[in-house]
Amino acid sequence: MPVTFQQIAENTASVTIPIKNLGTVTVEYYPNKITDKMAAEIQAGNVDDNQILINLIKSWDIYEDNDFTIMWPLARMDEFGYAFKVQVAMAIVEDIRPEAMASQMQALNGSR
Repeated sequence: MPVTFQQIAENTASVTIPIKNLGTVTVEYYPNKITDKMAAEIQAGNVDDNQILINLIKSWDIYEDNDFTIMWPLARMDEFGYAFKVQVAMAIVEDIRPEAMASQMQALNGSR
């Protein structure tokens, strides 16, 4: 069955991230928004980390209120700590490129 470029671009994936002592966060994201150009900009340090995550994430199950009715706005990404944002980014990268993570883990285990 043929597909359009738009369908590929809008395709989503999700990752579930364990949050120590709290539970999990599920993030739905656009894996095809990470283009060669974006990867080059990231490596060159020419992009805002918060904006990268805002552009990649479609939705998540993080809430503002204890009744879990008001989703935390992605636009307020900068209010999260750096460690959490790195955890989200790494989960997305690992989901997109599991073979890269597997080879990194093998290299780390081999150096011990």
